[in-house]
Amino acid sequence: KKFGDEKYFREITAIHHGMVKLMDEEIGRIVQTLKAKGEYDNTLILFTTDHGDYLGNHGYVYKGFPAFEEVYNVPMIVKLPDSKHRGSRSSALTSHIDIAPTILEAAKAGACDEMDGISQWKLWNGETKQVREFAEIENRPVEKGFYQKMLVTSR
Repeated sequence: KKFGDEKYFREITAIHHGMVKLMDEEIGRIVQTLKAKGEYDNTLILFTTDHGDYLGNHGYVYKGFPAFEEVYNVPMIVKLPDSKHRGSRSSALTSHIDIAPTILEAAKAGACDEMDGISQWKLWNGETKQVREFAEIENRPVEKGFYQKMLVTSR
């Protein structure tokens, strides 16, 4: 197989979907264990990832430059203890730097002033008003010589 041909893209896509299936199964094991121990309804579960994969879109594979949505628009799934909003979806902008302040608020531990993130706790609990007007995404794949910055808004 040759890099860039259809067989190559099919193979890397199959590998990607195999890894997603593996993650689904392992997360399922954690959920089943929490349920078996009676802790599922008391547990906050958060699933996300650091980046997506081009999977052949735009002629690219893996991640990185350039800034296409396939790499930077990643899933975030949150299961709150005794959530009243099960199954709800939000298109509100959230950044990974918001995770720590949100978890700290959930734990009633208070925010850390040095953090750049914004707590999304109210959003996670059903408030529909977007907390963040924009998100800034940075990519520094090498120490020197290349730096990419992207501004994301609801538009």
